[in-house]
Amino acid sequence: MEKLAKIYFDSFESFDFAGLSKFFFENSIISYIVGILLIYIVFKLLKFPFKIFKKIVVNSVIGYVILYVLALFKVTIVPFTYLSYFLVGSFGTVGIILSYLFYSI
Repeated sequence: MEKLAKIYFDSFESFDFAGLSKFFFENSIISYIVGILLIYIVFKLLKFPFKIFKKIVVNSVIGYVILYVLALFKVTIVPFTYLSYFLVGSFGTVGIILSYLFYSI
């Protein structure tokens, strides 16, 4: 049992959390922010209430956290590209589903 625990700990120790975080933020935060700004501009032009915009931003943040967790555990149901980050920034958790459908078809 100790041998298995040592193997697991060694593989966990070699996992590069700092490098993954740096890569994730450098390559995704700009597309994510552009998606949120695009939604904000559309809401301002169409004069939607700010309450709805807050809900969309919260949904977008939840989608971004889901993408981050997927990247952290190296689960690639959605390729981590600028398009997928933009879709998540624009549509939140629905953006993850749209990215999956876009890349699977």
